[in-house]
Amino acid sequence: MKQCTHCGDWFVPKFSNANLCYSCWQKREVAFHSYDRLIDELHELRAENADLKTRSLAPLRSIPPELIPKLIRLCHPDRHGGSAIANDVTRWLLEQRGAAA
Repeated sequence: MKQCTHCGDWFVPKFSNANLCYSCWQKREVAFHSYDRLIDELHELRAENADLKTRSLAPLRSIPPELIPKLIRLCHPDRHGGSAIANDVTRWLLEQRGAAA
């Protein structure tokens, strides 16, 4: 008979190097496998996050930098009576120009 190093109960070991009773060993195994699943899920989420970041930059990469000034001139609010949409689009294009530089 051996005493469990975790809970202190006495048990008959099936293996000579066993230090935990079956109940404590089982709890430890469940916790260990749950931890492994959490780590795997974390890696999957990080990969998905990186993929989503790459996809969110795709529109920026699809506009050739030399076209941005031309697009700004085309949609500038001065050409469209100060339209709110023209302001929004021009602001976005200016941000893209800064990000592309």
